[in-house]
Amino acid sequence: MKKYESIYRAFRDRIVRNGFAPEGRLPSESEIGAEFGVSVATVRKAMDGLVAEGLIVRRQGNGTFVADPAVPVPSAHGIGRPMIMFIALSVTDFYCEELVLMQNAFSKLGYACMQCAAPDFGSPDGLRRIEQAVGLRDLAGIACGPVWHNYAAIAPLFESVRLPVVFVHPREPLPGNFVTTDSAAGTYQALCHLRDIGCASLRYFGPEEPDQVWSKTRGIRRFLSECMPEMPFGNLVVNLEDTLEGGHRALLKELKGGVAMDGVLASGDLSAVGLIGALRERGLSIPGNVAVIGSGRGSIAATTVPPLTMMELDTRQIAKEAVRVLHESILSGRNGARQQVVLQPRLVPRASTMGASGARRARKTDFKSGRLVGQS
Repeated sequence: MKKYESIYRAFRDRIVRNGFAPEGRLPSESEIGAEFGVSVATVRKAMDGLVAEGLIVRRQGNGTFVADPAVPVPSAHGIGRPMIMFIALSVTDFYCEELVLMQNAFSKLGYACMQCAAPDFGSPDGLRRIEQAVGLRDLAGIACGPVWHNYAAIAPLFESVRLPVVFVHPREPLPGNFVTTDSAAGTYQALCHLRDIGCASLRYFGPEEPDQVWSKTRGIRRFLSECMPEMPFGNLVVNLEDTLEGGHRALLKELKGGVAMDGVLASGDLSAVGLIGALRERGLSIPGNVAVIGSGRGSIAATTVPPLTMMELDTRQIAKEAVRVLHESILSGRNGARQQVVLQPRLVPRASTMGASGARRARKTDFKSGRLVGQS
């Protein structure tokens, strides 16, 4: 057996038997060479085999570590190809349309695409997982998203990585490349639409969100300041889990509490479907009693009854711009001039606010008692 094979097997067995803790630092190559009485070149050849197998990872300037099993490693067919690492806050984020389109586009450009979910990115374990992911061999660039709302937690890591990075959907300006949408402007426009069609008692249904430059929260505050200065922020906003069930549950709770409303805006498309379901369950007409607007991808609008007015994101344009920015940075060999793209969502009115005739029907809301009633 050749010497490098003996070293490879010895360290592989130790790693498999958990002789090193996950993320445990290995001795330096010179120390391993002294232990086995071989040259550093022989040790490096053994370590190359462990790296290719995904058992260890090299971090430039920091040393060699046992790989975290939660981070995927490139398959044999991916080794040697330039790779794009997609880092997201949760596993479900990888199924959002923008990231799927981006991965398809990069695959057509000849890149291998990999994923690293970092829901705990603010913790030491989460940061180590990201650090390991961005330290893989053959990595050409990094895409982070869809929403990095706490850049300060990861700034030191990404500022030390000498690789092109693009952030997708940040809610505030970042020092690097990014592509985002102005959700603040979109939310403001949607609330103005409800006011313009005659809605007088509005509610916004969405999860808590930091008050940042392009956040929905910023758009709500602008609307209140300009159009309804007498209404407190907390009276307009209803916090919920941005899911179909979350929207359904939150609106039923408001209705059972006797809250009067004739226009509602949901922070997402699925939560908007939940709102519609709750209204129909209570026998309320849309938009006769309550007008409804959703936010997000327009594809869901055709599946609702009535068709849903949407503040729509152009997901294809977002993906196209993010791929262009990152690919140009990779080709230039550096991040180069920062490219910061802010796209505008667009309001697409449909029957959930305008009715079948294109105009909102008369409301049947008893504002004196603060309760909604069905149409006669």
